[in-house]
Amino acid sequence: MSEGVLVAAGITKDFAGVRAVDDVDFELSAGEVKGFIGPNGAGKSTLINVASGLVRPTSGTVFLRGTNVTRTSMARRARLGLRRSFQHPHLITDATVERMLRLGMSAPGASGSRSPGRGDISKVAERFGFGDRLGQVVSDLPYGYQKLVNLAMLWAAHPDVVLLDEPYAGVGPENRDAVSSAIRAMAEDGAAVALVEHNLEIVSSLAPTSVVLDLGAVIFTGSTAEALRDPRVLTAYLGDSEASA
Repeated sequence: MSEGVLVAAGITKDFAGVRAVDDVDFELSAGEVKGFIGPNGAGKSTLINVASGLVRPTSGTVFLRGTNVTRTSMARRARLGLRRSFQHPHLITDATVERMLRLGMSAPGASGSRSPGRGDISKVAERFGFGDRLGQVVSDLPYGYQKLVNLAMLWAAHPDVVLLDEPYAGVGPENRDAVSSAIRAMAEDGAAVALVEHNLEIVSSLAPTSVVLDLGAVIFTGSTAEALRDPRVLTAYLGDSEASA
């Protein structure tokens, strides 16, 4: 079996007779950012949901550090070092920024308190631009800052695997560099990072390799730069006439 930190083999997921993910294999290695791209409805989020334990596959297997976790809950996978984000922020609406960051540090399985800088709220806040917002209630923050709080919680926990489902969605230009910095920091610290993102320029800047999905199936895996020139990928994104133009 592969030595990847997270390995998915033969993942298939059906919903009421509709195949959302069709026999997908992928692996994530420590210290890498891998892109997961494809048009709307390609199955990217469903694949992340299966890998994180939010839903179980119809068939296939998920391994975390060599252990079969296919039937393991999302909470248990988090304790084993796998964390994820969602397309929309998951925060306690009446909590302050400081409280959310402390929850990220102290959640079961978090090792951030044993990592340089992660046990210090002020350093986490400084890295993400929250220095003057620690006492602010998260529901009062602009949407982009709410997503940054989620990412800061992930970074502070120092996970082994991070699954990011469209972390830039709703994030304004003023916060995008902070999001990219957080993703790079996670990989530099040894995390295996999956990045689901529609902005291909962003994916190209962060992920040397990508998995491209269309209609639930993998149509390309390999260099992100090559993926963006591949006729199958162009057809999936643009349609036959534009891709052949």
